[in-house]
Amino acid sequence: MRISKSLIVVLAIIFLLAASYFTAFTQDQSAPVFQRAYITGTITADGKPCGGARVRASFQTGEAECISASNGHYALGVGQGTWKVDVSKEGYKSPPTKTASVEALRSKDQVDFNLAKSAAWIKGKTLTTDGKVLSRVMVTAGGAFAISDNKGNFTLSVDAGKYEVTAMKVNYTLQNTVTVQ
Repeated sequence: MRISKSLIVVLAIIFLLAASYFTAFTQDQSAPVFQRAYITGTITADGKPCGGARVRASFQTGEAECISASNGHYALGVGQGTWKVDVSKEGYKSPPTKTASVEALRSKDQVDFNLAKSAAWIKGKTLTTDGKVLSRVMVTAGGAFAISDNKGNFTLSVDAGKYEVTAMKVNYTLQNTVTVQ
């Protein structure tokens, strides 16, 4: 069987790319590496599986997010490092952020959350100063977070109180104070 030189070159490139995927992009141990690992867990509400919750893990250099399945399970593909994990779902108060320390090529033990019904909401729309809809904007207040949809709509589930609301997207930042009764 004869193998062409171009096939050997293509295979060599694929091998090098695969090898580099499993190699750290920096010697700085505080930065995540491209080695794949997972943060997994289950979201519940009132002791029952809670699907449709947005789960987000953030690190100094990036973030990963997913939506929990109908059985409440989720899995986030991340690099090694210490990640802050939080969850939100409309109508439920966001529980406190948890920390997950992940080693390369290993899954983190379960990072589970239990959601409680929320008594109040902050609803809004993200717009530019000239009134154009701005989608995929991260909106936070009092530990709750949401990402605006393609029409700019968002809902934050909170308790009654005074909140500093922050909306962030590349090249945009806005802060406003609201009181929820």
